[in-house]
Order: sequence, then structure tokens, then C-alpha cells
Amino acid sequence: MGSKFMGLEHHQVRISWSSQKKDVDSKKKGETKNNGPQSFVASFVNSGNDPFYNNAELYFRETFWSKYGKNDPPFAVNTFDGHEWNFYVDGKHVKG
Repeated sequence: MGSKFMGLEHHQVRISWSSQKKDVDSKKKGETKNNGPQSFVASFVNSGNDPFYNNAELYFRETFWSKYGKNDPPFAVNTFDGHEWNFYVDGKHVKG
């Protein structure tokens, strides 16, 4: 995957990357090209294959972000390379 994301290596996470960066022709638009960090869309889906994650929750660093249980709907979030996403089960941090 080549990402520096933390906690996204677990088999129950599916990530779809789509760059949000648009190339700008600086000569035509009079704007400069954004050379800063690029955002991506990460889609989180619990496959339901591992009962250990039936009541999981997703956190950005230490901040609750979303439920991530077996029957919870998938969701997408704009994020950046280097962001730290963590999984918790029964209030305890578990590795991705």
C-alpha cells in the first residue's frame, strides 16, 4: 500500500484512494500548483469476518470518529498520508 497510515493494515479495512488534487495550468488560470500535502478518501468497511471486531470503533488518534462494528455502514473520510487511525474494541486500543 505504501502508506504511512497507522492502524489500517488489518484485513477488515478496505481503503480506496482517490486523489483530491487537481492539476492547475498556472499559465491559463493564473494560479500556482498546490505542492503541499495531498488529501485522499479512505473508505472504512468492516467485513464481518472476524467476530472480535463486531463492536469495534474507529478513532482518529485518540478522538472517537465512528462506529466500526459488524453491521455498521461503511463510510469515507478525507485524510492525509501520516494520519493515525486506531481501532478500539470494548474501550481498549487494538492494533489494525
